[in-house]
Amino acid sequence: LPLKKKEKIAFIGPFVSEKEIYGVWSMLGRPEDTVSIEEAADKIRMDYEFTFAKGCNILGDEDSDLIPNQHVQEMSKEDEERMLQEAVEAAKNADKIVLALGEHRRMSGEAASRSDLTLPKVQYKLLDAIYEVNPNIAVLIFTGRPLDLREVSEKSKAILNVWLPGTEGGTAILNTLIGKVSPSGKLPMSFPYCVGQVPVHYNEYFTGRPYDPKTGGKEYRSNYRDIPNAPLYSFGYGLSYAKFQYDELKLSKDSMSNGETIEAYVTLKNVGEYAGTETVQLYIRDCVGSVVRPRKELKGYQKIMLQPGEAKKVTFEITEEMLRFCKADSSFGSEKGEFYVFLGTDSSTEEFVSFNLN
Repeated sequence: LPLKKKEKIAFIGPFVSEKEIYGVWSMLGRPEDTVSIEEAADKIRMDYEFTFAKGCNILGDEDSDLIPNQHVQEMSKEDEERMLQEAVEAAKNADKIVLALGEHRRMSGEAASRSDLTLPKVQYKLLDAIYEVNPNIAVLIFTGRPLDLREVSEKSKAILNVWLPGTEGGTAILNTLIGKVSPSGKLPMSFPYCVGQVPVHYNEYFTGRPYDPKTGGKEYRSNYRDIPNAPLYSFGYGLSYAKFQYDELKLSKDSMSNGETIEAYVTLKNVGEYAGTETVQLYIRDCVGSVVRPRKELKGYQKIMLQPGEAKKVTFEITEEMLRFCKADSSFGSEKGEFYVFLGTDSSTEEFVSFNLN
């Protein structure tokens, strides 16, 4: 991504022409008001070579229990195979594929928990068939929750998570795919490596024998034997068509007292070919506390728009109030000691500088 003019693009998947792409609580939402991906693409197809194929339904027979009291469209095996083969032929003749997958809108929302965070099984059959004939795949994910996207990630060049985007979703998605808009969203929660990691969150507590990713797994450490500790996509994660570089992380001083402030600086530069917006995120770690403290906590963020080659110094002010927490006696305040400051693109950033609160 982004898609380029005159390329042969195949839009494939059950969400290409789907119009119910709004959340389950959109009680008054009308499908006829929604702009689908196919409808949005039709408006600009004179500059592109677009083809469209459904490939499969959102749910197959084996997925019918994912939506209670909902009739799943029944199809003969012959019709299912015909639909799949139409998608495969479209993929063979395309330069790139945009594969639109995801959850039915009624699969998330109130009282809609799941023990399995993968896509409906019928959609993996489509993904496998397309990948076998043309691996140049960008995937759109429609969802109302974090999903296990390991297999999707392994078989795609790019993933655009579009959630349940609403009535103008198709237009917004097309504008992003063709580069009229550069992606700038950041995840408001972690996407797990697999369901076995759940609950997974960036501000978890340290354990007695914490896992160190620099030294790898060891006996009697808080690590999984069969998967990484880190989620597949961390809280705050999100890419852009622009490419950003962080340099010169510094503090204005190395200690402060109550009533004082410290400024944290970092230089952000757009080293890519596209203009874009980056969300610079400030995290702070309280190294030692009277109660167990999180690994890090988000304390601020700034959205910075940069043209190609442009750089900007980004500054955050750190106050004593930002270091306060609820103590064992239910009082709310800060404690003297060392604090780490992280400035980066998401919660997984590990480069830090430190200061002391006197």
